[in-house]
Amino acid sequence: MLSETDTVNVGDIRFDRKDVLGSGGYGSVYRGNYKGQSIAVKRVEKRAGRVQLVENELNILKKLDHPNIVKLLHFDSDADFQYFVLEICNTSLEQVFRNRDSREEEGGENSRKDKRPTLPNNFEVFFQLASGEEITIKWADFGLSRAVNERGTFTMSGVRGTLRWFAPEVLKIHGENLRIEETRGNIQSDVFAEGLVFGYILLKGSHIYGQKEEEIVKNIRENRPINMDQIHQLHWARNLIEQMLTNTPENRITSEEVVAQLQSTRIKLIEEEKNLRRLCADKSTMSDFRKNIEPLIQIGIDFNAKDKGGWNALHHLCFNSSSPHLIEAIQELIKLGIDKDAKTEKGWNALHLLCSNRQYKN
Repeated sequence: MLSETDTVNVGDIRFDRKDVLGSGGYGSVYRGNYKGQSIAVKRVEKRAGRVQLVENELNILKKLDHPNIVKLLHFDSDADFQYFVLEICNTSLEQVFRNRDSREEEGGENSRKDKRPTLPNNFEVFFQLASGEEITIKWADFGLSRAVNERGTFTMSGVRGTLRWFAPEVLKIHGENLRIEETRGNIQSDVFAEGLVFGYILLKGSHIYGQKEEEIVKNIRENRPINMDQIHQLHWARNLIEQMLTNTPENRITSEEVVAQLQSTRIKLIEEEKNLRRLCADKSTMSDFRKNIEPLIQIGIDFNAKDKGGWNALHHLCFNSSSPHLIEAIQELIKLGIDKDAKTEKGWNALHLLCSNRQYKN
């Protein structure tokens, strides 16, 4: 029931209509409480044409139990709405990149102290989304999902949603005068959508196929990933994303192959991250530090990767180098996003290591 204070109570579900986490054509998501637990409440208005959509999402969420998928905790309804009680996440991809943009615009001391959520390095994000290794990055919103049969196909009846995340074969069905009920989709369409998400992350909130939805949909249909060139040819994810965005479903990489490629890539990246730490400990590389690490930048390594002692590249640089070019090298690492406040296993930060054996005027 609804009170004058905008507080909604449905069974054990409680939330304030003013505390909105997100909204869309489906309804709204609110921050709430369920049996003393902080949760997200997805409220969907009871309306003709939405019954099947809600039922699909409910049935799928009941079957899913995975560390990288938002969990359904409870479902309830009243005379006007249906309520999904969901595990709550700190933020969404859209909010992460919106926060990043606002931090850059604000600048100054407040920007540096901002504690709003940020993503882990790109490889960990991709690997978790592809295989579910850790409970950090989670898929959510299964309102458009369909059950898949043993052949990997599913009915396309009632297909709707945000078109910019659809594979070309799904957009083709949208644009044809066919009975949707007679058409079936393929799980390879999900690989394409996942590739779009990967690209969105690498491009820090930009879509590989354009900006506005009309442009994006047109470019997906015409196989024109116009922003792909913003990802360096040598970047570890470039070839993978291109395979995921192959226009023909039959030629597209499978989800199992995505995971296999990421597992192979992890080994290569670990070696290149070790190489960065070795370069930072080598005094002879300081005179042209940027040039020496440029290949690692192009590959897209994690500059915050640590060794067994918890030392990152900046720690090694500050402890080992006495070059007159040291300050420029430190500034370069900070520009590349290294955590200047990171601590080793013994609790030392970069400044401790820099000062530990320096006795000269610089």
